[in-house]
Amino acid sequence: MLMLTKYATTYLVAKFAKDERGVTMLEYSILLGIITVAAITAIVFAGGWVSTQWEGLQTTLDPTPAP
Repeated sequence: MLMLTKYATTYLVAKFAKDERGVTMLEYSILLGIITVAAITAIVFAGGWVSTQWEGLQTTLDPTPAP
């Protein structure tokens, strides 16, 4: 019985050592996180630029300030 347990343990360790599916999922998760952070950063900076452009357009179209 002890020999069977040792064989089963050795087999499972060897099987999981060769399996790279979990590593691939981790790599894709990290990549997805990096892309998400980059997209949010780009949206925040683009939002600031668009806001500045919009205010400039409003000033150009109506140069008299509101009371």
